[in-house]
Amino acid sequence: FVTNSASRHRSVMAGKLRGLGMPDDVKSCYTSARAAARYLQQRGVRRAFVVGTAGLAQELGEAGIEALGGGDFAVLDAETGDLPTSEQAHDSELEEDVGAVVVGYDARFTYGKLAHASALLRADARCALVGTNGDACATAANGRLCPAAGAILAAVEVGSGRKATIVGKPEQTFLRGILEDNGLDPSTTVMVGDRLDTDMKFGNDGGLKTLLVLSGVTEENAEVPTGMEPTLVAGSVAELAA
Repeated sequence: FVTNSASRHRSVMAGKLRGLGMPDDVKSCYTSARAAARYLQQRGVRRAFVVGTAGLAQELGEAGIEALGGGDFAVLDAETGDLPTSEQAHDSELEEDVGAVVVGYDARFTYGKLAHASALLRADARCALVGTNGDACATAANGRLCPAAGAILAAVEVGSGRKATIVGKPEQTFLRGILEDNGLDPSTTVMVGDRLDTDMKFGNDGGLKTLLVLSGVTEENAEVPTGMEPTLVAGSVAELAA
């Protein structure tokens, strides 16, 4: 089970699967937060500033990476209860020895976080900018397409003048790690998903068969870019059990 969401810890994902009557082994759940943790761990990063949720920070922490920012970043001024002024945002004290700025979805994203993350990246060329995923939008509970992690990441890229390394789908390092962990053969593995630019490209680039479901972001009459063509198409995953 693979998701580009980095908002919640894998254990939450496993619990949701359990509620649907599906296998719920946490080790079989892969999030882009887990991919970010593995990426930083492999590069010896010990400290990272997080633009994202507590779930993302938890994944980094379990990999031995000190997570700064995240839900602990002061969104409101402690004295006034207001958003910090631009002057306050520009004068924020920068942490030392930050090896990476990791950006995921953050419903509490503010100018202050943007300014702080950008300043860290501009202050040290060795500090890496890592995006959990580049998804521009996601489907909300009411069906509306809303800005996602990729929109926030784009702001940090522009503010810092840096280009991010994205570690979630469709990046093949993420897929290779999943295949290796589970001893899977690409020729006998199918990637099921609802997005052309992440799920279908993720599977196609890795030599997997792909199944597009039309119950999410992609509509039936959507234009399909080259390299993102699904092997099969279904209305929803419910059809797989029919």
